[in-house]
Amino acid sequence: TYVKILLDGNKFNRGLTFASNKITIPSGGDGDYYCSEWIDFNTYKNGGFGHGVCAIFKNGSHHVETAINFKNADEDYHASKGKATFNGILPDLNATDYLEVFAYVSMDQTTASYRAANNTMITLFKVNND
Repeated sequence: TYVKILLDGNKFNRGLTFASNKITIPSGGDGDYYCSEWIDFNTYKNGGFGHGVCAIFKNGSHHVETAINFKNADEDYHASKGKATFNGILPDLNATDYLEVFAYVSMDQTTASYRAANNTMITLFKVNND
């Protein structure tokens, strides 16, 4: 299942509301936004990483995602971590829309092991008005 990433801070905030691990578009902020997101996944087990998904949810619903997939790949036997990134435009965001970051990590083995999203970053800025 998808797990919400608990964001612990922000830098260079210029008008977006950041609270309760959500980024809210402010009043008068309607428009298109450029978004860059990455998640650094880790299983702490060589050959254990299957695939990882970083997703952005809008108003509580799945909106966009990107994934890195090592399942059944030769490099899987040497990899325990990988980064999934998303870079693109989130069109037509409106005041009071809110965004959240979610992750999904699967294993490429049957043995239970540690799964983590060690580092996460999201950058969001307005590129034009509606």
